[in-house]
Amino acid sequence: MVIFINTLQASLISFNVQIYGIGIRIISTKGKEQEAAKRELSDCLKVWEPELGDRPFFGGETLGTLGLVDIALIPFYSWFYGYEQCSGFSIKTQCRELIAWAKICSQKGTVSRSLANRKKVSGFMLELKKRFGSIGSKRTEDVSRMLVCISIFDVS
Repeated sequence: MVIFINTLQASLISFNVQIYGIGIRIISTKGKEQEAAKRELSDCLKVWEPELGDRPFFGGETLGTLGLVDIALIPFYSWFYGYEQCSGFSIKTQCRELIAWAKICSQKGTVSRSLANRKKVSGFMLELKKRFGSIGSKRTEDVSRMLVCISIFDVS
């Protein structure tokens, strides 16, 4: 079976691979490597804050104007709690504006119903940490690719 994707879809998949890869390094490494991954995730997320500016949403001013960036970024909000539980890394202290944006987005019924339960995601992350332990950078790439496939194709 051949699946055709457009440039935007390819960009979002690439972004997902990058974010998942960083996240896996946060939960599966220790020491300096983990601290570097935490900084990398914080830097990657902070890039979006100036784009948001004073608007409540990337797509515009009202709750009905969620844009493509809003839709692409909001699923990661469910993972933030897990990073904190697995490694003590608090995104809410690093990216205040992004967290405020995510909370506003999640007030929209369709968004809140589509978000994964943060405690279940955290449990999943803790299980990954238990299974893979400290696996190092090379193996982390394989695990992050597997997670992206799971999230895209929902093979659960």
